[in-house]
Amino acid sequence: MEKNTRSEAAKVIPLVQTSEYFFDRGIKAYKRGNVKKAKRYIERVLQLEPENTVVLCQLAVILTDLGDYQQSNELLQSALQNANQESVYECHYFMANNYAYLGFFQEAKKHALQYINNEKNGRFSQAVEDLLEILSIEMDDIDEEENENEDRLIMQQEKAKLLLEMAQFEEAKELLHEIIEEHPEFWAAYNNLALAHFYTDEYEQAMIYVRKVLESNPGNLHALCNEAVFYYKTGKQDLLEKQLTKLRVVYPISFDHRYKLGVTFAVIGEYSGAYRWLYSLYKKGAARDTTFLYWLSYSAYYIGHENLAKQAWEKLLVSSPEKKGEEPWNIAASRDGIQEVLHYIKQGEEEQFFGLYLLAQMEKEERKTLLTKETEHFLYSPFLKTLSQDMLKSEELPRCLQIALTMKKSLQSEEEEKGIVYWYTLYNKARFTEIEMKNISAFAASVVYMFYQSLKRPVPQKKIAQEYGISLTTMSKYIKKIRSVSIVSV
Repeated sequence: MEKNTRSEAAKVIPLVQTSEYFFDRGIKAYKRGNVKKAKRYIERVLQLEPENTVVLCQLAVILTDLGDYQQSNELLQSALQNANQESVYECHYFMANNYAYLGFFQEAKKHALQYINNEKNGRFSQAVEDLLEILSIEMDDIDEEENENEDRLIMQQEKAKLLLEMAQFEEAKELLHEIIEEHPEFWAAYNNLALAHFYTDEYEQAMIYVRKVLESNPGNLHALCNEAVFYYKTGKQDLLEKQLTKLRVVYPISFDHRYKLGVTFAVIGEYSGAYRWLYSLYKKGAARDTTFLYWLSYSAYYIGHENLAKQAWEKLLVSSPEKKGEEPWNIAASRDGIQEVLHYIKQGEEEQFFGLYLLAQMEKEERKTLLTKETEHFLYSPFLKTLSQDMLKSEELPRCLQIALTMKKSLQSEEEEKGIVYWYTLYNKARFTEIEMKNISAFAASVVYMFYQSLKRPVPQKKIAQEYGISLTTMSKYIKKIRSVSIVSV
């Protein structure tokens, strides 16, 4: 009995870690000068109370102390959207300081005046008066041309983003290079330039710009998201998974970061993560542009929130009526089959060929819709891109797919994928030789025969020849042709 009493007494009662607990710890760490520790505590508070304006402002102040002025301003912008009238003006004070540190004196002055004009006797009034005096001295020391350069940078960045949205990639590249030359540490321009190169299939160049950002600014969420999309679109599954491990634990606070992370998850098909962040913005009424509504609708639809998906799509059609017909429920009219195709299309080159093989078995209109709307960005092999384009342009399927489809009748369902991948491996060698593939049945029969031999389960030539309605002589001739190309066993 005594032993049990001791055991009960030895139990530790867990501390209830509330938002107040973390906030108190964060403030104490901040006052002791341990700013990084304070940041971790305050970020934990925001996970519990994501719309708490006081906490947003506190984290923004901490980020300013850490020199992350741009992210601090993003948090303050989010706070402005949620703040009551009194705390709005304090956000302007903090933003004025951040812009001053960044050297954007015009913007700093604008926010300082917004504070002082509304809070003449506020707790930061004297500090703002001092800041305005410093700004006037700084602005006197620089000429009018430099002031214009600041405004010009903001206008150039907005124009570059618009050019990207309009798919005018070469013009966007030219403008973004100009911005970087004048402002070598303006990371947003590097991120947009990476996208411009990626959209024009210049993958290596795109990665160079993303990595340049991450070398100098390792936590840059836009660069991390772009890197994940690039891995996804080029089929680098292992690297993508490592990147997703990082992104899944990110808790973005600012509107801009939630938007970016939500769209990134949607593009790579992680719809639950996409829905989490996009819906958090939708509830606040903070985002209504076409891209936002498009991906909100898709993510909502694919995790079962069909009513919200339809509401979002109706709003999208008001400003973008040309999107009619691209609804996720139309794309998913044959949902199971389409999801299977997308599963393969999002993987490596051999799996992508199998995805196109599955696609070739669908109705022409369905195939056309899926090819143009879902798969065009996934295919990274030039040959597979050409193959998908040929599937759209011609009434007749490309020869390699005709042979694959003819093979289907002899393949057991559990061996179908392996057999088609075997054919693709072979075809990738045969297409660089002078071997003709006019006799589709003979070619399919011979490949099936060789495939089963590679599995150490040979099937008699006579049986396969009869199944495909060809003579043994013809089949032997084609087997010899196939053996002339080095066969890779599965």
